[in-house]
Amino acid sequence: MKNDNYHPLGSKASDFRYFDLGRYWNSGIRNIFESAAVQAQLFQDFNKFVKGKEHRLNSDRASSNHVTYSYNQTDKPIRWDSTDWRCSRIGRPHSFDEYVCHGACHCIVNSLLLTARIAYPDKPWVIVNGTRHSTVWDQCLTFFDMNYFALKVSPEECAINTVLDQESIFLEEGELLQLV
Repeated sequence: MKNDNYHPLGSKASDFRYFDLGRYWNSGIRNIFESAAVQAQLFQDFNKFVKGKEHRLNSDRASSNHVTYSYNQTDKPIRWDSTDWRCSRIGRPHSFDEYVCHGACHCIVNSLLLTARIAYPDKPWVIVNGTRHSTVWDQCLTFFDMNYFALKVSPEECAINTVLDQESIFLEEGELLQLV
């Protein structure tokens, strides 16, 4: 559904927060995220991300120098991260860093939705697809967002780029984002 001046519960951007993946990753969330069903979804979606990178790279090259990329079942998204955000971070890395890839939020959001729904089935998790970011949201004040959490993007900015953005699309509960 399209966001028609929708502001959840009259909330301000500063009211939002992240589910603390850093704290709960090793106490159950990792096992769910690394389950066969979630990893199959990640493989399917991230393969589209990799093929998109390949297409963009090849469109900039001479026809004789085409490159072919593939995302394997054993790959992690970190392999395709083209930024060095990890180098400038202060503190210990998160245990889930290997699944974070700058610019790939739209390709990891389905896997995060599946994980959130298994871990916390009583919450009405949905995907919010904004023009700049896609996230999983509990339809209250909490985001289940691996990329922005790891990249230290504030929950306020996440809200502005998703639930408070009038161009955002709110998927139905349990609906996955269709990637082209």
